[in-house]
Amino acid sequence: NQDGDSPWSMVRDITFRNNIVRHVASGVAIQGTDDIHNSQQTKRIRISDNIFEDVSGTNWGGLGNWIQITDGAQDVVIDHNTALQDGSVLIASGLPNTGFAFTNNLAPNNKFGVAGDSHYGDPDGALATYFPAFHFQKNVVQGGYAPDYPPDNFFPPSMSDVRFVNYAAGDYRLDADSPYKHAGT
Repeated sequence: NQDGDSPWSMVRDITFRNNIVRHVASGVAIQGTDDIHNSQQTKRIRISDNIFEDVSGTNWGGLGNWIQITDGAQDVVIDHNTALQDGSVLIASGLPNTGFAFTNNLAPNNKFGVAGDSHYGDPDGALATYFPAFHFQKNVVQGGYAPDYPPDNFFPPSMSDVRFVNYAAGDYRLDADSPYKHAGT
C-alpha cells in the first residue's frame, strides 16, 4: 500500500522455516499495521526451526536485535530457533500483539533480552504490555536473569554451558549431554 490506494493490503499466513540467516544487522521485523497508510492487520506468522547467526549491529550496522514486533500483529509464533545476536532477543512497541507464542528458542539475553518502549531491562513488563496472554516457555535465554522472566525457561550463564556439538565451528546442535537436549515442549 505504498501510495495509500490499497487499504485492503495485508500480510497473512506466512511460514519462515528451516533457514540459515547469517551476517545481518537485525533479524526479523514484523509490523502489525502500516504506519503510513491504512492496511489490514498482519496475522498468522510462524518463524520456526531456523538459525540466525551473526545478527549484529556492531558488524553490520543497525541494532542487532533478533525479533522486532510492532503495532498489533496477531498470532505470531516463534518456535525452535537458535539466534546469535548482539542486540535484544525480542523488542516491541506500539499496539499490543495478541496470540503471541515464543517457545523452545535459544538466544543470548545480552543487555536487555526482551524489551519494549518504557520496558528496557524489564522483560516481564514488556511481555505483559506488548503481548497480552503471551506464551513464553522452554526458551534458553543465555545470560538472562530468571526472576525477570516468566517461569519454565532456562538461563545458563555462558554459551559453553549450553553444550553445543561444536559452537566454534558453527554446529549449533545440542550435544547429547546438554541439559537442554529434549527440554523443550
